[in-house]
Amino acid sequence: MRITSGVLLVGATLAVLATTLIGTTSPSGQVTLVPGASIEAALSEADYRNAVENALGNVLLFVPLGFLAVLALRRGLATVTALAFGLSVLIEVSQLLLGHRWVDIDDVLLNTGGAFLGALATIAVTVRRAGPWPRRPG
Repeated sequence: MRITSGVLLVGATLAVLATTLIGTTSPSGQVTLVPGASIEAALSEADYRNAVENALGNVLLFVPLGFLAVLALRRGLATVTALAFGLSVLIEVSQLLLGHRWVDIDDVLLNTGGAFLGALATIAVTVRRAGPWPRRPG
């Protein structure tokens, strides 16, 4: 199980990197470091569909990473969430260096939230399957 989930984790990570780093550039690319600002801007422009798709897409992109990381790395919720945060920051910095890309703190927060939810789902499934946590002696 650990080897299979490790292979799937590598594949999912490569898919995330391809999705976020390969693609078109935008002459209007910008950097947004205020949490919620890009979502608020999209909503104020009545671009609800784009705002929802962007937010949901960023969350869903990292759910498999969180889910698989718990299985492959045998790490807990905090460690997996921290690793996802680091990966997301690395992606945003890479996009900044590539130029003409949208770099947004909201992406980091939403990606991290997605990995958190994926890791939480794995923990919930494995705890339910294994039964309640063992009691401490004494």
